[in-house]
Amino acid sequence: MAGEGRRTLGSPLVVAQVALSLVLVVAAGLFVRTFTTLVNRDLGFNREPLLVVSVDAGTTGTEASDRAALFLRVAEAVTSAHCSTDSSPAIRRPSSAPPPC
Repeated sequence: MAGEGRRTLGSPLVVAQVALSLVLVVAAGLFVRTFTTLVNRDLGFNREPLLVVSVDAGTTGTEASDRAALFLRVAEAVTSAHCSTDSSPAIRRPSSAPPPC
């Protein structure tokens, strides 16, 4: 008699566990497919000869009013030094992580 109670309680738990496992496997498959699509997406520019320059204007001692001119000088220097045809400044918010080397 005691074994019957366990069997009736265990069966729905196994079914729920299998159902949850199937949902997680499908979600993982969709995640991988989405990530693959994002990696292979055309960004509209050639990613290979890309140069990223990080400038922290706060540590250069440059006044806030002169920072725009500093960024323009850096963009011009990068464009002329690397035979680039175009440069595009981007502002990235500081984060706690160090910039990649």
